[in-house]
Amino acid sequence: MFNYLAGAILIIVVMTGCNSRQSGFSALLEDAERLMESRPDSALILIDFLFYPEERLSREQCMRYIVTRAQARHENHRALTSDTLIFEAARYFFRNDKSPCQSALAHLYSGCTCFEWKYYERAMLYFQKAEEYALKTDITALNGLVQYNMGLLHASQGSYSEAIDNYKAAARFYDDLSEKQAYCYIVIGKMYMLRQLSDSVSLYFQKGLEVAGAMGDQNLECMLAQDISEAYSENKQYDKAEAFLRKSFLLNTDSTKLAFYYLNFVTLYGLLQENDSVQKYTRKLKENLDFSNDNHVIVSAYSHLADFSKSLGNFEEALFYREELEETFMRDREEVEKQLVYEIQKKNDYTRFQNMYNTRFVRFQQWLLMLITVLFFVAVAFLFVLGGMLREKNTKLKMMRNMDILRKTTNDLLESDVDNRQKVITMQEMLQWKFTAMKETIQLKYHMPEKVREENQPILDKFDKIVFDRNTEAPLSEFLSVVESLYPGLQCFIRERYPHLSKKEYSVCLLCFAGLSVGEISFLLNDNENSVYKARSGINRKIGHNFCSVLREEFEQNNDKSNVR
Repeated sequence: MFNYLAGAILIIVVMTGCNSRQSGFSALLEDAERLMESRPDSALILIDFLFYPEERLSREQCMRYIVTRAQARHENHRALTSDTLIFEAARYFFRNDKSPCQSALAHLYSGCTCFEWKYYERAMLYFQKAEEYALKTDITALNGLVQYNMGLLHASQGSYSEAIDNYKAAARFYDDLSEKQAYCYIVIGKMYMLRQLSDSVSLYFQKGLEVAGAMGDQNLECMLAQDISEAYSENKQYDKAEAFLRKSFLLNTDSTKLAFYYLNFVTLYGLLQENDSVQKYTRKLKENLDFSNDNHVIVSAYSHLADFSKSLGNFEEALFYREELEETFMRDREEVEKQLVYEIQKKNDYTRFQNMYNTRFVRFQQWLLMLITVLFFVAVAFLFVLGGMLREKNTKLKMMRNMDILRKTTNDLLESDVDNRQKVITMQEMLQWKFTAMKETIQLKYHMPEKVREENQPILDKFDKIVFDRNTEAPLSEFLSVVESLYPGLQCFIRERYPHLSKKEYSVCLLCFAGLSVGEISFLLNDNENSVYKARSGINRKIGHNFCSVLREEFEQNNDKSNVR
C-alpha cells in the first residue's frame, strides 16, 4: 500500500513540474497567436523566444507553434523556403481533424512555402485544402486570407480572370475589415489593368480610396494612392501616375518618407523628360535623404545622385555618392549576413536539440516496448497456467458428475427393476427414461478416461446389462429402436422423403436427431470422427444445411397434417 502511495505522489510531483513549464510556454504561444493580426512583428519576437518547444509543449501545441511561426514570418515578409516543418504540421492536422482553423492555417502556409519554391500546382492543392477547412469556420478574416493568396498564385501564372474572382471573394469576406477590403479593391484594379479594361481599373481604384476615406484613415489613403501611382507608372500612364503620387504626397504625414516621394518624383519626371522638375526634386532629395530610414530608398537615391552628378560633370560629388552607395551596400550586406547567421545558428541549435530529443524519445520507446513485452509474456504465461488449472478442474468436476449420474442411474434402474410390478409407468415415459439412460451411458463411456473405465468396468458391465436388453457389444440397433419408439413413424418418414440416404447416413441422421454429438456417434458406430463428419456433410447436401432442424420441422408438419386428417 505504501509503495502505491509513494508512486502516486511521485507522478503528481512530476506532472506538476511539467505542467508549470508547459503553462508558461503555452501562454507565450497564445500571446503570439493573439498578436498576429495587429502586431505581427511582436508575435515574431515571441515566437523566437520559444526556443526548443518540443521539450516543453505537447504534440498538438508543437504543431500550433510551427504554424504560428510560419504565419509570423509570412506576415513580416520573411522567406518561408527553409521552413519544411510546416508540411509536417499540415499532415498532423489533416490526420487529427479537430481544429478547422489550425488545419486551414497549416495548409495555407504550406501552400505559401510551395509558392515561394515556385511549385505552383502543389501550392494550389494546399490552398484548396485550406479553403475547404476555412469554410468550416466562421472566421471571415481567415477565409479572406486564403482567397487572397489563391489570387496571388493565379496572378503569378497570368490567370488574371481567376485571380480577380479570388480577390473579389476575399473582398466579400473582408466586409468587416475595411483596410484589407480596400487593398483587395486596389489589387482587383491592377488585375483589370493587366487585362486592359480601363473602366474597371478606375472603378476599383476609386472603390478602394472610398473605403479608406470612409474609415477616416489618412495613412491608408496615402498608401493606396501610392500603390495606384506605381500601377499606372508600370503601365506607362505617367500623367495618372503623377496625379496619384501627388495625392499620396499631400496625404503623407511622415517626414522620414519625404526622400521616398522625392525619389519617385525624380524617376517619374525623368520618364516624362521634364528636366527642370528632375533638378528641383533632386535638390529636395539631397536635403531630405539624411532623414530616411529605408535602406532601399537610400540605395536608389545614392545611385541616382551619383549618376545625376556625373551627368552634370561634377565627378567629385559623383564619387562621393558612389562611395556612400558602396558603404550602404556593405551595411545592408552585413545586416543580411547577421540575419542569415542568426537563422543558420537557430536552425542548427534546433536540429541539435531535436536530435537529442529524438534520441531520448527513442530510448524511452525502447524501454517501454521491452516493459510491455515482458508484461505480455508474463500475462500469457499466467493465463496459460490458469487455463490449464481450470481445464483440469473442469475435467475432474465433469468426471465426478458423470460418476454420480452413473451411480444414481444404476440405483434408479435397480430400484425400478425391483419395484416395476408395483408402479404403473406409461410406455412413453419409460422409453424417454431409457433413452436418457442409454444416451448418458454412451456419453459417460465416451468422455471417461480409459483408466477410470477399467477401474469401474464391473459397474459399467452391470449397467449395460440393465440398459441394453440386447447384444451389449453392438448397442446401435437397440439405440435406433428406442429412437423409433420415441418418434413413431420417423424411420419411415426419412426413408420415404429421402430414399437416397445410405445406410450409414441414415444411422448418423437418426443419432444426430436424437441429440448425440459427433464423438458419441463415432463411439457408438465404432468409427472415426472424420467419417461421421463426412456423413453429416452428405446429409446436409441431401436434406439441407442444419439438417436436424429441417428434418424436425418437416416431421412435425407431417404429423400435424396426419392429425388433421
